[in-house]
Amino acid sequence: MQPRHAAAPAAPGSTRLERRRAQGSAAELALALYRAIFVKSTEAIAIIDPDGSYLEQNAAHAELLGYSDDELRDATPAIHLGDEQFALIAEEIAATGTARRECQSRAKDGRELIIELSAFAVNDASGEPVCYVGIKRDVTEQRHAAAELRQKFDELQAVHRMTDAVTHAAALEEIYDVALDELQHTVHASRASILLYDNDGVMRFKAWRGLSDEYRRAVEGHSPWAPDDPDPQPVLIADVQADPHLTSLLPVLAAEGIRAVGFIPLVAAGRLHGKFMIYFDAPHVVHPAELRLAQSIAGHIAFAIARRRSDTALRESEERYRRLVEHSPAAVLVHSGGNVVFVNPEAVNLLGATDPAQILGRPMLEFVHREYHAVVIERVRQISSGGSVPRIEEKFVRLDGTPIDVEVATIEFSFQGKPAIQVVASDITERRRTEQGQRLLAEAGALLNSSLDYEETLRSITRLAVPAIADWCLVDLNDEQGGFTRIAASSADAADADLARRLLGKYAAVPNDAAGVWRAARLGRSEVMTEVDDAVFAAVAPDAAHLEMARAMGLRSYICAPLTARDRTIGVITFGLGTSARRFTAADLPLAEELARRAALAVDNARLYREAHEANRAKSQFLTTMSHELRTPLNAIGGYTELIELGLRGPVTPEQLEDLGRIQRSQKHLLGLIDDLLNFARIETGHLELKLDDVSVEEELAAVQSLIEPLMMAKHIRYSQRHGERSVRCRADRDRMRQVLLNLLSNAVKFTASGGEIALAWEAREGTVDIRVRDTGTGIPVHKLDIIFEPFVQLTNSLTRVTEGTGLGLSISRELARAMNGDVTVVSQLGQGSTFTFTLPRA
Repeated sequence: MQPRHAAAPAAPGSTRLERRRAQGSAAELALALYRAIFVKSTEAIAIIDPDGSYLEQNAAHAELLGYSDDELRDATPAIHLGDEQFALIAEEIAATGTARRECQSRAKDGRELIIELSAFAVNDASGEPVCYVGIKRDVTEQRHAAAELRQKFDELQAVHRMTDAVTHAAALEEIYDVALDELQHTVHASRASILLYDNDGVMRFKAWRGLSDEYRRAVEGHSPWAPDDPDPQPVLIADVQADPHLTSLLPVLAAEGIRAVGFIPLVAAGRLHGKFMIYFDAPHVVHPAELRLAQSIAGHIAFAIARRRSDTALRESEERYRRLVEHSPAAVLVHSGGNVVFVNPEAVNLLGATDPAQILGRPMLEFVHREYHAVVIERVRQISSGGSVPRIEEKFVRLDGTPIDVEVATIEFSFQGKPAIQVVASDITERRRTEQGQRLLAEAGALLNSSLDYEETLRSITRLAVPAIADWCLVDLNDEQGGFTRIAASSADAADADLARRLLGKYAAVPNDAAGVWRAARLGRSEVMTEVDDAVFAAVAPDAAHLEMARAMGLRSYICAPLTARDRTIGVITFGLGTSARRFTAADLPLAEELARRAALAVDNARLYREAHEANRAKSQFLTTMSHELRTPLNAIGGYTELIELGLRGPVTPEQLEDLGRIQRSQKHLLGLIDDLLNFARIETGHLELKLDDVSVEEELAAVQSLIEPLMMAKHIRYSQRHGERSVRCRADRDRMRQVLLNLLSNAVKFTASGGEIALAWEAREGTVDIRVRDTGTGIPVHKLDIIFEPFVQLTNSLTRVTEGTGLGLSISRELARAMNGDVTVVSQLGQGSTFTFTLPRA
């Protein structure tokens, strides 16, 4: 390469033309022009000697390759093109005189370049090459951008093919095949495989390319991640022989000819499903772009696996759901978007259909009673917003329009891949009817027990029955003429009040009635008519007026239940349905009959009470009259006995005096018995008069003691009294208080054997005073502790009893104590005595 020479300086004052002429020939002018272009060109230009070495380069060429003129002198283009590539270019120029191509080039600093080369020979007049010119343009960035664009296009194509496969593949195996093909094509892997976890958590091969059976058996189950790894990342091994984690697998890998591997996790819906494996037959570094593509393909596979598994699980779940609910004893309905999409057989029956097609596709609200539309809409809103709702009771409507009571549980779930609402409904019509019946019976029982005016009570019962179980309720009682008296009639409609009043009163029964009140009364058996027509009314109405009223009631169904007490029918209660859509059936009979039974019992008890009250009043009147009639001769006996005893009728012998004493004692005993009868009669008739006052407890006990001591001394009974504060007072009638104390003490003396003991004690409590009489007498059997306070009851009624009396003492004592807002109670043990407690309010 010859060094470049500078041009000779021009003479001072010469013109441009003169200078051009001074340069010589036209060839020289062309050369000068060429050199100007060469120096100033932005294209990298170099001139090469015919022997192949560089002669010179322009500034753009030096900047492109980074070599100075001195560094290129005597060097050939092989310095940056390589010998092989330079030789090919030289051959092409020698053959054609030109060469145009893209070349791989390396700059002085090691940068890899892609240059676009245009080279040609410059020949002399004889055709021999004088030199060679090479023009280079750096197209590295353009080519890299184009390559990146092609790569992204390939990636997009691969992703598109994967998406299409995931969308249209009928089976996962088709997706596996597309994935493996794309991996080998775009990532340039030698081989590839897909492994998934089985139910035991072991990685198993599902699809592969170029892997032997021996290799698959040897490595199956190996995984760099745990099945529950929350964030598995790709594992790329550029050279398996340099990785210590694969030492145990090196013989297997070597036998298979694998030098580099990549583990790509298959993750979808937050779950690790398996792995995508890529294999290389030589050491290989996976570039980021390749990894991105592999991960994208893995994502599609994982999504497809998750979706197919989800679809499979969904189908299996729906099939299990279907099998389960098909045999459920509860009605199950599913609605989505407001329309019914599934019903089980029980729901078909519940809604009165014969085929699911009669229900499917229809709005759910069509089967909900209008009173509950707002409730159901609000429940759906709550559930759809993530809330939970409790079970409720509501009403459904059957296809024939009949309302039914149901208990409903509602949840949100997915049905056929769409949000849906499951409704589990149980028919509680009978339960509600039973509960309603129980409430009705409870309220009726309270009414029936609240008054002895049975006619008013029965009227209340009819008002209770409507509209709870009927639209109309009538009560007819037998009268003495063989007909009936209607004492109560109630309607659920207030507009029927006038008609209800007109229905009351007496009416004669139609002989041999085929239905209705007369038949139920005559046979003593309930009658239920599910459907009633005008012919029935015409047959049972006693006259035209009753027929008109029967028609005005609008009854379509009824139950006539006899009121039976002590095997005797005393009337009939009738329940009727008209405006309601419901009709009576045999299932309604138990409630109607139970209500009739209770009503009949109340009527009979009220009548018995009236009779008993009249009998008791007559008894009390008799006792009062008898007592007054007996007192007169007894007082005369006592008076004449005293006259004889005083000797006013003549001398009396000692024997006669003893007999007169016996007569006087008997007379006094009889007077005491008569006084008991009079007190009892007064209590029974409510004529007992009390004069309540603040009474000193100690003073009254002292007064009673003086009266009872002679009796105790006569039987040699020890007596003790425990005293209390003298200031304590009780609220009582003084005379009646003494009467109760004397009765209790006399009773204790009567039943305590000679030598026994009687103790009297009292104590003041907050609000009460308790006076106790304890004896060591015979005691009272446990089973008789309650009955000893009944009138005319004595512990022994045998002819050998040693005590006398009417059996009224304890009964009168308790009644007197209770009349003074106190009480008399007893505790006792047979053979060990008794303790009676007389309680009075504290003053």
